[in-house]
Amino acid sequence: MTQTIQLGDTQLIINPIPLGRVKLLMPAINRAVVGFQQNEVTEETMGNALLCVALATDKPVTEIEAIPAPFTDLTSAIETITEVLGLVKKVEVAGEPQAAI
Repeated sequence: MTQTIQLGDTQLIINPIPLGRVKLLMPAINRAVVGFQQNEVTEETMGNALLCVALATDKPVTEIEAIPAPFTDLTSAIETITEVLGLVKKVEVAGEPQAAI
């Protein structure tokens, strides 16, 4: 099943991610998520988040950086990427999907 990421008006497709790219993606996800959770949205945190989107969509980072989008779209993109990688599963709670680790 093909997943998509929405950044502003741009929809990006996440195809199956080769393991070599997953190897690069995992540390970037970790660094981005830790920064977001600690409310430390630094240049490094943003760089890691943008790298995650680039690696997941097989696009150059510069192309991702050029997309006008709200910050919330970027955090949603990271959530989608973690779901695609199987790091987070969606579960139903009272009829509404919730993230579960």
